[in-house]
Amino acid sequence: MIPSDSHEVSQLNELKIDLEAVSVIGHYHANSDIIMDEQMPIFGGYAGGLEETAIVDIATHINAFLMSGASWHLDGPVHIRWGSTNTRDALTIAGWTMATITTFTDFLAGNQYYPCAGPCTEMCFLELASQSITDTASGRNILSGVASAKGVKTDKTTGMEARMMGEVARATCGVDIPTINGILDKLVGSFEKNYATAPEGKMFQECYDVKTITPTEEHVKVYEQARAKLEGFGLVFWTWNAKQWSLLSNPGFPRVWQVFREPYGLPDRSLFFYSCIILFIFLLCILITVRHSVSSPCSKRFRAGVFSGSPEDRVSRHWRGTMCLAVLMILVVFGSCRIICNLWSKYFRLCNVSDSRKEHCLCGWVYCVSDLSVQISMWRS
Repeated sequence: MIPSDSHEVSQLNELKIDLEAVSVIGHYHANSDIIMDEQMPIFGGYAGGLEETAIVDIATHINAFLMSGASWHLDGPVHIRWGSTNTRDALTIAGWTMATITTFTDFLAGNQYYPCAGPCTEMCFLELASQSITDTASGRNILSGVASAKGVKTDKTTGMEARMMGEVARATCGVDIPTINGILDKLVGSFEKNYATAPEGKMFQECYDVKTITPTEEHVKVYEQARAKLEGFGLVFWTWNAKQWSLLSNPGFPRVWQVFREPYGLPDRSLFFYSCIILFIFLLCILITVRHSVSSPCSKRFRAGVFSGSPEDRVSRHWRGTMCLAVLMILVVFGSCRIICNLWSKYFRLCNVSDSRKEHCLCGWVYCVSDLSVQISMWRS
């Protein structure tokens, strides 16, 4: 591991720690590591009921940063009977806690996913979708999942669960809380009676082609069935028709547009539309700058020989000045876009989009453009 990786240390239930963990924390700090403090408050355990466990959960967040000096906290309220983070009680605690932390602090926090059902089952997808909706709507920064079958079965987790988690999170962005509560009530009610008989699902080798690492047709079919059910509950997914997908998938298509696709998976149509408009405006600004520089009095004096130096030197200095002015204008425009995005994220509470997408971009300006486009798309949805 390298210092920029998350180094885990766990609190004990509830609000306790042992000396071994203290020594580990000291080692992490001495090495300047990123520290992830983990704790899963137990509903029905030492803390008690909903309100008490929520208070303890908030305290564990504060404790993570005060005691451990953590970089971020990994949450995960869990039901003592079912060992799941997706029950109605656990979701309520997680939602209350994160809404409080988001409102009154700047803590970076994540949540762990432990559905009762195993992979390649509709119940598994529906369980984790309920938690993804709760986390996104309450302001959670990091979604850490998915450990299917309660995380205790060998080879019982696949990438399709994480894909559902991500798509549901994107679909939740911008939806008002009353609507979210209505969707969650119907969604949780559809599977909460089946915890005792939750299907074990299939092993990774049974629902994936291990050579190509792609899901089987059966797994994709179950995924689509679960997604259709979520749409029936009122969740609106971002869609992208086959023609547009084929255009973006064309190897000859400019790489810059594929940048907009990769970090977000299935984007909204308006993402591409607004990106085109913004890029057109930027190019227009550059064109106006160059045109103004060529036709300005300063440029005429250059051509008239007012300034000293050979004609080649004057032309060279002229174009260097023009390029500097163009670059300055670009920086100002892109900086303004980033400020606007931050204001939208802060005051409209749209969505916390991870800066990790910078890794997918060709350069910083693509990141700014895609950021603004995504924020506009979320606002429209």
